[in-house]
Amino acid sequence: MKTKKFFTDVQNFCAPKISTKIFVDSKLLIIAIISLMLFAIILFNLNLLAGIDEATNSFSQKIQIDFLVQIAKAISWLLEPINMVIVSIIISVFLLKRSKKDALLFSITMLLAGLLIYILKNIIERIRPENALIAESNFSFPSGHALASLVFFGFLAYFLLKRTKSKTKKFVITISAIIVIILIGFSRLYLNIHWLSDVLAGFLLGLFLLFLALFTRKNIS
Repeated sequence: MKTKKFFTDVQNFCAPKISTKIFVDSKLLIIAIISLMLFAIILFNLNLLAGIDEATNSFSQKIQIDFLVQIAKAISWLLEPINMVIVSIIISVFLLKRSKKDALLFSITMLLAGLLIYILKNIIERIRPENALIAESNFSFPSGHALASLVFFGFLAYFLLKRTKSKTKKFVITISAIIVIILIGFSRLYLNIHWLSDVLAGFLLGLFLLFLALFTRKNIS
């Protein structure tokens, strides 16, 4: 009887925690899958989105101001995908002492993001807008800045969120990361370097990589 009671107590103690863990893990994987599906929808419907892309491009050109153009150019230059990959590796070196798992996952995911950007651009070969304010030598789809920034700042936000219990701080961290990511994507549109669908696809693929990485983080020993 005592043995039976012991196992019952253990089951009752663990069941809520196990179910909560499975629920949280499932949400991460579901978000990753939905993001990948939406990315695929954009990819296979680029022609249908051409009207929206052209309208967005035309609107961006109408609201360009020299001062803001220079800021957007600075953002694009500082936050080149290759720069974010290099910084992520440097950060990962410092993270090794605290968490090898986080360090390896961060650097590997960023490297994978960089590889995906290169492969997809050269497979799809989408031409950039003709009125781009910065000359780019590579192709347009997806936006490397959008993809890399979402993974990079998403991971930084995750690391900071892990270190605080304050709901206010968590809110500020989350909103700040979202604003930075959106501003980076907007800067690419503002400079007419990308079509809107390029940026949205970059964000969605970035979400896929980020949440897949977090799902992996939760499930590796």
